[in-house]
Amino acid sequence: MKVGALVLLYIVTPLSLITWFICLVNYSHSEGSERGLYRPVGPFKFALSIILPSYLAYNGIRKKSLTTSGALAAMIIGWILCLVHYGFLVSLLTFYVVGSKATKFRISQKSQFDENADQHTARNCVQVLSNGGVATIFTLFYCLEDGCVETPIDFVKSYSASWWSVSVLGAISCSCGDTLASELGPVLPFSQPYLVTSFQRVPKGTNGGVSIAGTVASGLGGLIVGMSFYITLLLSVDTEHIASSAHQWPVIALCTLAGFIGSLIDSLIGSTFQYSGLAKGKYVVERPDPSVKDISGRAIFDNHAVNLISTIITSLIMPRIAFYIWWFLT
Repeated sequence: MKVGALVLLYIVTPLSLITWFICLVNYSHSEGSERGLYRPVGPFKFALSIILPSYLAYNGIRKKSLTTSGALAAMIIGWILCLVHYGFLVSLLTFYVVGSKATKFRISQKSQFDENADQHTARNCVQVLSNGGVATIFTLFYCLEDGCVETPIDFVKSYSASWWSVSVLGAISCSCGDTLASELGPVLPFSQPYLVTSFQRVPKGTNGGVSIAGTVASGLGGLIVGMSFYITLLLSVDTEHIASSAHQWPVIALCTLAGFIGSLIDSLIGSTFQYSGLAKGKYVVERPDPSVKDISGRAIFDNHAVNLISTIITSLIMPRIAFYIWWFLT
């Protein structure tokens, strides 16, 4: 905990102060402040952005869901998202909680086709950044352009804020959907996977393998993220602002779609650029070897790179889809 305290003292707190200052400057020049819609970041939100991520990082280490490096990365990501938008933080926390539970779900059954299954319970720095880094970058873009404010998604009144919000949600929904598809799909009924590029039956755990259970789980992951964001938005934005904006419930359908699309993109990339082979006649591995039977893909990307690329692609295409969803549904 000495290392965590030093990071909190010398990294998190100064960066949070700098971000707070930027937000105050943006607030003073924003159109929203002139209309009385936005409020500057108050001391409570600033303090919460430091205390809450620090506690959650410590709790993650204590429960062994995060390694020390993963906890430090999560702490930095957490204070950025909390300071900028409560909805972003709650959505990401929802993903990490649900993802951690899914990783531990039926771990003994997963060990039948993944010899390293018992080593996947604690997320390290690389895993945290590959799943939450893209959302954090788009959160910073949101902050620099629109400030630290919870803004309803409305492409007519708040185009840039809505665009960045959907990008953040697209990245989180993609990560959550893919995690649930990977962790729950192989151990649920209707879990026999088929390679997404050839529709040939492949062993469980194959990169790029899709199944009925995994597909449903990917949509469920996005649905959970969308519901958490929707509820948080209703609680954190004043009623008048919500009433004068476009309907917010389509965000649930949007995130559900993002979970499915993100998981599909991940499978397409994984089946092509990520190696899968069968070792010892039952374990799926990601490194080629003379003793390993080839299944699919090439050893170009590892799982972290595939996750990162799929979240980037999903976060870039979802705002355009969201624009038409809001236009059609509202």
